[in-house]
Amino acid sequence: MFHLPPYLKHHLGPVKPTPEDRQRRQHTVLALARSERQTRRHRGTEMASSLCLRVSV
Repeated sequence: MFHLPPYLKHHLGPVKPTPEDRQRRQHTVLALARSERQTRRHRGTEMASSLCLRVSV
């Protein structure tokens, strides 16, 4: 059984978020923010900021 990323989980219907899920989501967002910062350095701002927007919705 593999773990779905939190932003994909909501497609599978209503899942009650446990504290563990909330923690994992924070880690995912932090990791994305870190990689997004590197992406911005390489590829300019457009793609990185659109990625950020897509995740935060």
